[in-house]
Amino acid sequence: MRVALCQIPVSSQPAVNLERVRSALDQAAAQDASLAVFPEATQIRFGCDPRPVAAPPDGPFGAALAAAARAAGVAVVAGIFEPAPGNRVFNTAVAFGPSGELVAAYRKLHLYDALGQRESDLVAPGSEPVLAKLGGLCAGLQICYDLRFPELTRLLVGRGAELIVLPAAWGAGLFKEDHWITLARARAIENTVWVAAAGQVPDPDEPPTRAPTGIGRSVLIDPLGTVRLDLGPYPGVAVADVDTGFTARVRAMLPSLEHRRPDVLGDGAARPCGLAPGPGASARADARLSAPAGQRPGPRPTPGSARQRRRDHGTGSGTGPGGRLAAGRPDGRTARRGGVPAAGRAGAAGHDDPDLVLGGDEACPLVLQSGFPGELHGPGDVRVDTQGSRVRGVLRDTSAVRAGPIRDGLIREWSLAGQVAADVAGDVVAVSVGPVRRQARG
Repeated sequence: MRVALCQIPVSSQPAVNLERVRSALDQAAAQDASLAVFPEATQIRFGCDPRPVAAPPDGPFGAALAAAARAAGVAVVAGIFEPAPGNRVFNTAVAFGPSGELVAAYRKLHLYDALGQRESDLVAPGSEPVLAKLGGLCAGLQICYDLRFPELTRLLVGRGAELIVLPAAWGAGLFKEDHWITLARARAIENTVWVAAAGQVPDPDEPPTRAPTGIGRSVLIDPLGTVRLDLGPYPGVAVADVDTGFTARVRAMLPSLEHRRPDVLGDGAARPCGLAPGPGASARADARLSAPAGQRPGPRPTPGSARQRRRDHGTGSGTGPGGRLAAGRPDGRTARRGGVPAAGRAGAAGHDDPDLVLGGDEACPLVLQSGFPGELHGPGDVRVDTQGSRVRGVLRDTSAVRAGPIRDGLIREWSLAGQVAADVAGDVVAVSVGPVRRQARG
């Protein structure tokens, strides 16, 4: 399949942009292209309010794109804006077949609220990845800033994408052009997939703006990361082959997609940042989680650790006999806050019943976030410091644990109960608990 990268300047006038699309499509058709990829926001340049011209894919601008695709006999992917709730728009890539039929519409998932820009002020995010059959290939659609999120490309390739099609209006700035090329090559290499990325170039007839109006550098990259096309900084149309036979040869030689380990890595969120369990710790945690709640062994203490010393000598601030914090009450409600330092108690008065309980039939990781000051305390020498995502101590299985207050009093206290496991590495643990549920107040 032959793909054309159509690197055009984008005007504040949609009619001007349509003429540029038609001219580029004529050039693409003359070079036997099956698919022509245009920039993000082909309809109207960034820096203009897109809301007055926003319309569904079958609106005036979309209908004109469809007619241009039909006249040229070339499939088209280009950027438009659709109306969205809340007086915003969707940043959309529409795909039309060579007969002018609407094949797909993808709404940008990741909004460019970075490097001084606030795309979300006017743009609402999409909610679904999209694949489309274009030029006989399965193409996964992305838009500009999506390139910085490798999980999207991996998902699309996992669903069968043979080509990633990416309209863009990449902003200029320090290292930005390097990022563009590096990220596009990375997405191709790590997924052994073709990437066709078409960018804008600034329109010399328009006044300067801080909004992203493109750097050019539209590229076609093969599954080994070789840049087959690079249009540089000026307007132009270039065409090259996307060879799925080459993809097959690369994947036979470099079967990295077959070597993935979802059984180990899952979704990449198995344990909080900075926790490095020792040998066998993950297996021990898995065994505890799979065992019935009443039969789970506690985490094995690390020899020489502070926790082991407290267990051996029965020392520790605020602990009960044998160095343990006071256990949960017989009725199963939350353990009392023995030994919680003053900083952990601030704002907790008058909130003896927790609002949230974690626990249930399906285990999930407990994610500790910075900005949640306080400590978790409970039976079994428990101390989990939630400031800065640090975790210390050991959680006993099926124990109930009380947390200190959370900033601004939004949630004063919460608890953990059931399905608790800890991967031990010295005095550091990774905690897994059951799903969150709201606890009714009696």
